[in-house]
Parts: sequence; structure tokens; C-alpha cells
Amino acid sequence: MFLFTSTTQHLKTKNAIEYTSKQFPDGEFFVEINTCVQDKAVSIVHATCTPVNDHVMELLMLIDALKHGLASHIHVVMPYFGYSRQDRLTNKGTSIAAKVVANLIGNSGIDRLSVFDLHSPQIAGFFPVPVHHYSAMPLFADIIKKEFNQKHTLIVSPDAGGLKRAEALSDITKVPLITLTKKRNVAEKVDHIQVLGDPSQKHCLIVDDIIDSGNTIARAAEALRLKGAVSVNAFVTHAVFSKAVKLKALDRLWVTDSIFHKNLPESMTVLRADYGLPADDTKLI
Repeated sequence: MFLFTSTTQHLKTKNAIEYTSKQFPDGEFFVEINTCVQDKAVSIVHATCTPVNDHVMELLMLIDALKHGLASHIHVVMPYFGYSRQDRLTNKGTSIAAKVVANLIGNSGIDRLSVFDLHSPQIAGFFPVPVHHYSAMPLFADIIKKEFNQKHTLIVSPDAGGLKRAEALSDITKVPLITLTKKRNVAEKVDHIQVLGDPSQKHCLIVDDIIDSGNTIARAAEALRLKGAVSVNAFVTHAVFSKAVKLKALDRLWVTDSIFHKNLPESMTVLRADYGLPADDTKLI
């Protein structure tokens, strides 16, 4: 049986579990499972996207409600894991928030977890339950093979942190790879972006896991065009978009449906990702 929340209604299959979720004026949540789940294996499909804290709390309460409903097995499918960018100790006295939230979810009574393109692979180790890590790279690779001439195309990592992800996509598509580096000034702000490689007369495909403000990808696209790139597209797994984004330097932005948005510009294409969900109701647990 599957339970789709407000964050994943666009992925909903037939015969899904019905539930009630409401928020009181003081901010407290109330949830109630309206379908019998006794002795059933249940998968909650839920993204902890904006507002992140509310969606983390709603997930924890849904898990508890299923436990009280005597579900025999609880599996959480998380298309997007909020707090994933806080995955390391950046300074003395800071919190590794990804680990804190992973422990909250992992110790809430679930049996296993499926996640999609974590910001860094080691986050999977923060969860005290078995984790299946899905990747968007095979999906992106299929589009690239269909839409682009591989002989005149380059995969581009926007920074050193995303190099392994870009390498994975390059290996699948057999498309050459170049990377960008950020040069910072004395105030540690990005002064300019250096292109390590020759993008002239090439179709450049920037690959990343998250786009939020869009500043990194916009500046990367501008740097590539200044070096003679014929076109610049971007493939990004999670479209956070906490604020309005302007990406004039991009020809097209390809994103997955891990985070639902009602309205996106025509220059963006949303791809249906593989979260291990059934194609129809006959395949439900």
C-alpha cells in the first residue's frame, strides 16, 4: 500500500491510502490515517521540501500514525531530502543538520528508506536503517543520447564538489567532461569562474543535484559562453527554487519531478524520475 502526501500528489497511483492532515493556528499538525493498514506493508512517498521543517514533522507524525494503525512494515520513499546541504561540520560549534534529521526519521519506527540523489553519498550512512539510493544520472543519460550529438557535446561540472556526479554521467553517455572552479577573493566571495577545458564550438551540459537561487548555474553558463560554447543546457535533479530564478544564459533547464511546482517557465523541462514506484495499481504492495 502507498501513501502519497501533499508533496507527492503528482506521483500518486490508484488505490492509495487516504489520510487527513491539518495544521492548527499555533502551527501544530494533526494527522489521521483513514484507510485500514493493519498487517499491511506501507510505503510513504514524501519529500521534505519547502517548508522543510513542516514536512519533516508531518512525515514523523504519519509514521507514528501508521504504527498505531498496526502497519506491519513501513518504507519511506523520499524524492527529496531537506537539510542535505548541511552534511558536514563547517566550523566548530555548528550542527551537522543532515545527520540530526536522518536520525529523527531513521529512529521513528521505519523499516527501510529509499532516497533520490542525495547531496553527498555519505548521507545515506547517517540513517540507522537500510537505505536504497536512486540516481537521476541514467534518466539524464537517456535524454542526452536522444537530444544531443555526443561528438559535439561536453558534460560540465559547475564546481569541484559535483565532479563525481558529472563523471558518472560522462561514463554512462561517453561524453567528454570538463569542470569549472570558483576563484574567491579575500572576503571569500566568488570573484570569477575559471573554465578548465575548451568549450568552444561545443554544446555544454551542466549537471548538478540541486538548483535553488540559480546563481551557480547562471554564472557557470555565462563563463562557458564567454569561452565560445555554442549552447548551454543544465540537468539538475532537485528544483528547490525557494525564490524566483532567472536563467537567461541557459538554453534549457532539465529537472526531475522530485519537487512539485505548479508553474515553471517554458525553458524548463520536467522529467519523471524513477523512485521505484509501481507503474499502475496492479503492482502495489
